Amino acid sequence: MQARDGPETMRLTATEPPPVSRLISTPKPQAVASHKRVKTPTAKSGKKPPKPDGYFWRSHGPGWDLKRHVVASHNGETKRREVYIAHLGREAFAEMRRNNKSPAALARAIESWILDHDK
Repeated sequence: MQARDGPETMRLTATEPPPVSRLISTPKPQAVASHKRVKTPTAKSGKKPPKPDGYFWRSHGPGWDLKRHVVASHNGETKRREVYIAHLGREAFAEMRRNNKSPAALARAIESWILDHDK
């Protein structure tokens, strides 16, 4: 009698694999499916304000950061940096769009906003 009253012996029977024919190809074992990453949905940032010459907008939080490129050379190396100017919030831009219906008027309003903030 064994511990826990289990079966005394268990016989294992060995089975031989069937003979492999060289004419018939055997299917390859399929790989186990790995965990696939699911793409997370991205939030829509809305329509960007008009881009004036020399400046560009970057989405940041509920609005956009206004930046401009500055090319500086030091010891013979030219480096291009992005200089932060100001942040334009989503609500402020929506108010500008309400007050300036045409695209040209909106562009002028954005340019005057930039002149107020870029010093």
